[in-house]
Amino acid sequence: MGLIRASDLPFQTSQNDDWKVEAWYSGAGSPGPATLHAGQYTYGDRYFDTTGKVEWIINTPGSESTSVWQVGDADTPVQVKALVASHTASGLETGFTFSGLNGDTDIEYELVIYGKTSGGPGGGTDTVGVRFNGDANSANYISSVVYWHSSAAAVTFATNQGNALTYAYVDGLPDSGNHFSGRFWVGAITGDANPYESDAWEESFGGVQYGYYTRGEYKSGSVVITSIFIGNVGPSGAILAAGTRYELWAVRSVQ
Repeated sequence: MGLIRASDLPFQTSQNDDWKVEAWYSGAGSPGPATLHAGQYTYGDRYFDTTGKVEWIINTPGSESTSVWQVGDADTPVQVKALVASHTASGLETGFTFSGLNGDTDIEYELVIYGKTSGGPGGGTDTVGVRFNGDANSANYISSVVYWHSSAAAVTFATNQGNALTYAYVDGLPDSGNHFSGRFWVGAITGDANPYESDAWEESFGGVQYGYYTRGEYKSGSVVITSIFIGNVGPSGAILAAGTRYELWAVRSVQ
C-alpha cells in the first residue's frame, strides 16, 4: 500500500511533513515496552488494548519506552451514567450486595431491582430496602413515604416514626408469585448526610397495584459509602425468586 499524501486528507497531519502514515497497533494491556515493538511512535499513531478493550492515542512522541499515550481522543470527557455491575438471581435470594465502591469517586449511585417473590407473607411484612456499608443502625435512616393502590382513591403518607427504619425504604414486597420493581438513587459524596430517593411498584394479592415514592437521607456521619445492599430486609429472608435482576449505575467519564 502506498503512502497517503496529507493534502488529500480532510486534516493536516503535520505542518512540516507532507507525508504521513497513520499506524494502528494492538496488544494485551496498555501501551508500553511490554506491548509495543521497538521503534519510534508519533502523532496519529493509535493503539488498542485487547484485554481492556480501550483505545489509546499518542500524547508525547517517543520510543516504545519513552512515548506517552492517553486513552481516547483529546476531546473533553463527558460525564454519563453507566451500568457498573449487575446480578441476576439463579434461585431464591434475600438480596444482593454491591461492594468495592467509593462514593467520593463515583459521586452518586442508582440501583434498579425488579422481579417477583416466591414464598413469604409479602406486602406489609417484607420490604425491599437498601442498607449502606451493612449499617443496621435505625438512627441513621430517615424516610418519608407516599403510597397508593388501585383499589382506593386515597393517598397515604407515612414516616419512619422514631427513626424505626433500619434501611432506606424502596418497596413493600408483594404477595408470593407477584411482580415488583423499584429504582433507588443516592448522592454518595461523603458528608453529614446522603440524600436518597426511590420509586417503586408492585402487584399484590388479587391484582391490586401499589405505587411508592420515598425521600430521605442516610445520616452517615461522614463515612464513605463502600457497599450497598438491596433486597428483602423483612423477616421472611430469601423470597426473591430466580430471575430477579439487580443493577448498579454510576457516573463515568467517556470521550
